[in-house]
Amino acid sequence: MGASEYTDEEYETLQTSKREIAGNEEPARIVDVRVGASTARLTLEFDWKDGREIAEFDLDSERDVMELKTLARGLGYDYDHLPYLEGETVTAVYLDGEWVPAATLPDTGQDVFGDVPASRPTPLSRAYRAATGRVGDLSTNKLLIAVIVFKKLLIASAVVYLLVA
Repeated sequence: MGASEYTDEEYETLQTSKREIAGNEEPARIVDVRVGASTARLTLEFDWKDGREIAEFDLDSERDVMELKTLARGLGYDYDHLPYLEGETVTAVYLDGEWVPAATLPDTGQDVFGDVPASRPTPLSRAYRAATGRVGDLSTNKLLIAVIVFKKLLIASAVVYLLVA
């Protein structure tokens, strides 16, 4: 059977079975971070797979909290900034039928990042992330209206300045 005779589903199944072997490491992008009252959930996306995988952590478990702290620190964030992990790329390991970030594993945790201390986000980068997060919630129409209103206020203040001066 030639490669051209495979269906997309068969090809994806073969690719998945090739990669989903215990201990295999693959790059994954964190596409969603949800922090609830008792759990934190990271949604991982792979470029070779259509679906997404969920890594769930129990916030009442000291071990899981330490794993999340290690993961966040390895990416240059504090534990309190877990939502900022969204969009970051991590190495995921396939274990016990699920994908988990490699930094959360006991034997690879801190050693993955060497002796280099994690760089903390600067106040400017935090402000930038906060601003882009707020702007990202705006729709295009709202943004256009805000620009028009800002221009009108700018023109009105210039006219008032010329009248007073």
